[in-house]
Amino acid sequence: MFEPVVGTEFIVDLGGAGRVALTLASCERLSAGGLGPRREPFSLVFHGPAVPVLTQATYAMDHPELGRLDIFIVPIQPNPGGAPRYEAVFN
Repeated sequence: MFEPVVGTEFIVDLGGAGRVALTLASCERLSAGGLGPRREPFSLVFHGPAVPVLTQATYAMDHPELGRLDIFIVPIQPNPGGAPRYEAVFN
């Protein structure tokens, strides 16, 4: 469901602190590691603006095609320009 929306924005609801747009930069399938029949694990990488930098947490995100989703993201190494990146892993 995420592969078709790579390159689009997810709007993160920060409650009283407003909203911020994250761009879904990639959706990558991960190895299941022989764990038997279950859904295929994958990771999402989002690019964010320089400010605000989000902390590791679950955020309510709105997308025009997918609706509202609660996604747990973790800050990862910034992109080469120094802008924050975040990863969500689903397994």
